[in-house]
Amino acid sequence: MSVLSDEAVSGLLQLERIMIAGNYASRSREAYAREIRFFAEYFPDLTPKQWTEDHVVEYMNYLKKTLGSSYSKHKMVAQSMAFFFRHVLKTPFDSKSKLYPRREFKLPCVLSQKEIKKLLENTSSPKQQALVEL
Repeated sequence: MSVLSDEAVSGLLQLERIMIAGNYASRSREAYAREIRFFAEYFPDLTPKQWTEDHVVEYMNYLKKTLGSSYSKHKMVAQSMAFFFRHVLKTPFDSKSKLYPRREFKLPCVLSQKEIKKLLENTSSPKQQALVEL
């Protein structure tokens, strides 16, 4: 188990205070703090003031390539880091939207009229039988 630097612990406490003052849900506070803690553990030799967007990109590449993390994980990391940069470090963080991987979109299978009719004919519900007749 790695030990966080004093600056990282201070940043996490500041994050907690800001989120409580902003009336964020306890689960949001826990999730953001967890992501910031993981990030700080990945870069143990850097203080939060030394973190840059390039470090965030490097960390997210690690998550994707090594751990095979999901879209949701990347989104949570990006949101957590953006909040931390803006509200705790008081520095801009503009690349949040660039850090989200694109969701894979597959077109649904399209059935022909013949296939739909065959599918409906193999049903036993009266409503479905009415559809077949139409």
